[in-house]
Amino acid sequence: MSIKQMWKELLNKKWDSDDLFWLILMILIASFFTTPFWGFPIGIVVYFLLFYKDEDFDEIAEEYDHQDKK
Repeated sequence: MSIKQMWKELLNKKWDSDDLFWLILMILIASFFTTPFWGFPIGIVVYFLLFYKDEDFDEIAEEYDHQDKK
């Protein structure tokens, strides 16, 4: 999954409180080990790796590929 795909998914996702909690927690944990400058992108990537199912990745990739073909 590319950064562009992750960014589009973050913008289009219907967020609930549980998702926001885990995203913020991943950003905070990453910021403790790195600087806040690197903590935000690392935290977002870790959130995607830990909390997204393979089916979600496949759907996003198919949507993205379909949009590129137009």
